[in-house]
Amino acid sequence: STRSGFTTLLRLSTNDETAHVFNNVIYTTATGSNLAMINGDGTFNMNHNWVKEDWVDCHCGTITGAVNDLGNNITGDDPLFENFTNQDFKPLSNSPLNNQGDAISSQLLPNHDVIFEYAKHQDYTDRIISGNIDIGAYEYNQGVNVHDQKVKLVAIYPNPVSDILTIKNMENDFDKYQIYDNTGRLILFSNDLQGNQIKVSGLSQGIYFVKIINGEEMVLVKFVKK
Repeated sequence: STRSGFTTLLRLSTNDETAHVFNNVIYTTATGSNLAMINGDGTFNMNHNWVKEDWVDCHCGTITGAVNDLGNNITGDDPLFENFTNQDFKPLSNSPLNNQGDAISSQLLPNHDVIFEYAKHQDYTDRIISGNIDIGAYEYNQGVNVHDQKVKLVAIYPNPVSDILTIKNMENDFDKYQIYDNTGRLILFSNDLQGNQIKVSGLSQGIYFVKIINGEEMVLVKFVKK
């Protein structure tokens, strides 16, 4: 929020409503005491957020709901975005957001996994997580470095996959591949991508990323091993 006055994050209708708030950057350019979590009603459970220091539960006279700090919330004056003025909310290398998020609850997977990041305008890119997920909408340069390529250049199937992952490239031929686990660790690679197929039956179940390479051109695609 860039308001100079009061800002309230959530307005829950009654005390029958509960919000579970985690992995968010809750920031205002005004002083932290101008920032409230709720308008007075409902239950607000928060963990693994970055919040402007000196925030308050509500701007109401009497709070009838509850704001519950479940731990691992970080307070500060500046989350250290790449460029706040230009609305570039990627974290800097020394940002307190890096690796401080909480893992997505298994109850939300796989349908509500965080796998993309917004790209201006009305576009998206893969969100590649190295280590723990970062707080906020973006990951810092995760260590799995790729050029800015559109996911649509490559189709992989089946996904999820149990045995053979087939790659269909729509523009160029790729000659080698690297597979990373969800922490950014390189676990499988080959300099010979034969028949556009990769045998992944030896991998454990989980989320992986395949980097397909041709010279300096690279495309990174997420897949699930079942």
